[in-house]
Amino acid sequence: MKKVNLALVPWLVATIITLLVPAPARAATFNDAGFASNWNRVDKPVQDVAGLNRGYTWGPAVAGTGSITTEPYNGTTRKVQYFDKARMEVNDPGGNPQDLFYVTTGLLVKELVTGNRQDGTDSFTALAPSQVQVAGDNNAGGANAISPVYASFKNIGTFAGTANPAAPGAVINSRIDRAGEVSAFTPPEQRLNSGYDPVTGHNIADVFEHFANQGGLVWNGSAFVQGQLFFGNPLYVLGRPLVEPYWTKAVVAGQERDVLVQLFERRVLTYTPANPAAYRVEMGNVGQHYYRWRYALNACAAGNSPITPAAPASTPVEFGGKGTVRDGTFFSPALGRSMPYRVYLPPGYDSGSQAYPVLYMLHGYSGNYLEWHNLGLLGRAADLMGENKLRPFIIVLPLGETGYWINQAHCGPRWADYLANDVVGHIDATYRTLVAPANRAIGGLSMGAHGSLQIGFNFPGKFGIIGAHSPTLRTRQQTPDYFGDTAYFATVDPISLARIKNLAGYKIWLDIGQQDVLWMAKAQELHQILLDRNVAHSWNIFPGDHGGDYWASHLIDYLQFYNTSFAF
Repeated sequence: MKKVNLALVPWLVATIITLLVPAPARAATFNDAGFASNWNRVDKPVQDVAGLNRGYTWGPAVAGTGSITTEPYNGTTRKVQYFDKARMEVNDPGGNPQDLFYVTTGLLVKELVTGNRQDGTDSFTALAPSQVQVAGDNNAGGANAISPVYASFKNIGTFAGTANPAAPGAVINSRIDRAGEVSAFTPPEQRLNSGYDPVTGHNIADVFEHFANQGGLVWNGSAFVQGQLFFGNPLYVLGRPLVEPYWTKAVVAGQERDVLVQLFERRVLTYTPANPAAYRVEMGNVGQHYYRWRYALNACAAGNSPITPAAPASTPVEFGGKGTVRDGTFFSPALGRSMPYRVYLPPGYDSGSQAYPVLYMLHGYSGNYLEWHNLGLLGRAADLMGENKLRPFIIVLPLGETGYWINQAHCGPRWADYLANDVVGHIDATYRTLVAPANRAIGGLSMGAHGSLQIGFNFPGKFGIIGAHSPTLRTRQQTPDYFGDTAYFATVDPISLARIKNLAGYKIWLDIGQQDVLWMAKAQELHQILLDRNVAHSWNIFPGDHGGDYWASHLIDYLQFYNTSFAF
């Protein structure tokens, strides 16, 4: 049998719940003859042949989806059907039903990881990334809280714009946890990189390449025959790899196990050494997960109009100091609209090739993305860099309106995702930046100081340096409705987060004015929590109150803190 090279065909992503025995079930009806043909080829043998010892490729129709036969796409509708492990779709009803790609299965995993629901070729609706486990049992009642979820992968691999060189024969010894942190790991057995996709730049685990190229019993429309399970084209079923293969921990059939996991465009594959041999490699129930994400968890977004992203733009700003200033706009998938920002590029940027650290400075509730510039931050930075009193770094001033820089409850705007993922991603893709957390700082004043703490704590591995200048830390009773109930409030409140998050390794600065009586007590409470937890930080009380004169008078203090904190 000819081996199919996985690097030659398209891939998409899915999530995996371990099924040791396929359930005997079938889709009672199919929404399209092409759906029936694809399903029957691979899954009719699983359903009808006793002792076949392999899992479903599509699986039964997802319960409760019988009324969903079409979905909006490109301003019209397309035919769809949800199965446990995928969604089938027909994008061109006038196409040739005999063509393999007449029926496709969509980039569901990519949508689940990024939160960007694709409603057309170039249109998206911004939702929250999925928190469903990608390996092992489901997490009902906290039964599998250790496994990574779709959202755990949003800051690595293709989702973060990174690729890897081909490493055939290399032992897979990296592990990912639920927080998305990747670390070296001594694996429970030696699994090797075998395939490689040069388009996405990711290696493929040997067990997954073998699984993708396997043969077996298939239905040819009239009889069971031997053939390649995945139509002689595994990328059609799986899509391209989006991340490297990683080991992780997951609860499988009630027991904590080591599991190898890899996300592809259309499926997630897992390998569990402790499973029976025929079920060590499994496909995730991405169809189930996507249906629940789209129609249950994000029901309030179902009526949102798809957005066609505008192209990024940048214009120079007149600036009398050293370096240059530009105003830019870019499309934020998290917010579903274009957003402005101002960026300061240090002396030498325009004529050189050096990459620089980046400082993101967030404005307050009554300000906008020009607030820090108007306070004199960019001019002061230009002066100090021009005098060689600061090493050169980039400063970004984003817009956060009055949203407190949080992912708001009740399906509100996702301001934290916008800043941590969209703004940072755009800046890294547009300018020459040093992308390590040790060279990425976030700071802010008032509401922006709340934002810098909350985003810094909630996005481990994104920012290594946090500056909070006069933070407005509110009690639950003082917050707007979009801070949610008590449980949700705890997920966006810096003080609550400071009690439970791993803050080792951060460089943190806190300051507040002596006369800032409204916010002093909460700032001191945060300072005390950090002290009690032995979290290193700089605590500063300066003369002044809660206003522009106070912040303007300490620009040099702030800039020197960020400058000395960068690793460079």
